[in-house]
Amino acid sequence: MHWSRRIGSVLAALIAFAALGVPIAAAEPVVREVVLDRAIDPVTARFVTGQLDAAAERGDAAVVIRIDTPGGLDSSMREIIQAELATKFPVLTFVAPNGARSASAGVFIMMGSDLAAMAPQTNIGSSTPVAAGADIPEGDLKKKIVNDAAARIRVLAQTHGRNAQWAESAVRDAANITAAEALKLGVIEIIATDTPDLLRQADGRTTKPKGITLDLAGLPIETHTLPLHLQILDVLIDPNLISLLFLGGLILIAFEVAHPGVIVPGFLGGVMVVLALFGISVVPFSWTGLLLLLLGAGLMVAELHVGHGALGLTGVALFALGAFLLFDSDQEGLQVSIPLIVTTAVVLGVGFMFIISRTSKVRRLPAATGLATLVGRIGEVRETLDPEGLVFVHGELWAAVSDGPPVPVGEGVVIERLEGFTLHVQPAPLEEVRS
Repeated sequence: MHWSRRIGSVLAALIAFAALGVPIAAAEPVVREVVLDRAIDPVTARFVTGQLDAAAERGDAAVVIRIDTPGGLDSSMREIIQAELATKFPVLTFVAPNGARSASAGVFIMMGSDLAAMAPQTNIGSSTPVAAGADIPEGDLKKKIVNDAAARIRVLAQTHGRNAQWAESAVRDAANITAAEALKLGVIEIIATDTPDLLRQADGRTTKPKGITLDLAGLPIETHTLPLHLQILDVLIDPNLISLLFLGGLILIAFEVAHPGVIVPGFLGGVMVVLALFGISVVPFSWTGLLLLLLGAGLMVAELHVGHGALGLTGVALFALGAFLLFDSDQEGLQVSIPLIVTTAVVLGVGFMFIISRTSKVRRLPAATGLATLVGRIGEVRETLDPEGLVFVHGELWAAVSDGPPVPVGEGVVIERLEGFTLHVQPAPLEEVRS
């Protein structure tokens, strides 16, 4: 009876906790494996930090971040490092599978983890900061950026008991080493063939600086990869794709405005612009660049209605400048390709020159419709012009005024000009009547 009351009390407490929304830890501890197998950007940072939050909420035994990355954005890297440093549970980093690498920002994330490991045939290093995929020009700016990165990776390595000297050389000299060399130099703690092997070797170790003794051998592993919706978002935040979507969307919307009722171009254009703006909202952008893009697009649309050329070419130049300034050029990989900008500007410029030339030719042609087409035509007098009367021309009777001598009925006249709906005419041979 005593045990039954105790069991009943425990069940009642669990039901009460559930009713209050208090999370209940899993019956068996689980190791959450988070796959980071692409560039580090706002999307992957959101994914990794979200997984760390989920692990804390559920009470997972540990998180293993499986890394295969070329690096990425400094701001996104900082988010991940701050999240892993703040956890109360151990965060392990593991460069895997064989053939994977941890470069640039990936090295910083590993130095900030509680335990670092690599598969046998992997490498780590090359953490020198770059801007927009190119080396930073020599000077005070480069010294400032490199010194900041070197100090950051040095303190991460030191506090986690790793080789701070090599970590700093990865930043200053782009040093890169194999897994065996990393273990020998004290850059990592373990070389493992797979995640279960990593957990087995990690068992019993005490992490620095958290001081957690690991008890992970044999625990079930739950692997999490980037979900489909984030994969799509990861594609949409590409700066080159954002620029192309924005420009293409505006062109289709302009076509819809010029040809109302077609619907499909306007719908597709709207979707493309929304996707571009969504991508812009995710990555750090410049308001100056965005405003230049909008102004350039507005001038190009206006050119389609004006047709003089100046507005269109100015719009092309502003659009190209806006695309160049749209994203933070100090962030690695976060910049629109200059060749793409130049190619787009040239194509748009040639397109507008073609439109301008065609517009000029059309303007030089005589009018094909409207009252202006009556000028130069020959009509027949149906009521004597003295000086006013009626003239039959182009299948219609018109009020007319003779600017010369009176013209009797049946004679021909040539139309010189129009004033309102009144024709001003001169005598002409009747055999030339074209009505």
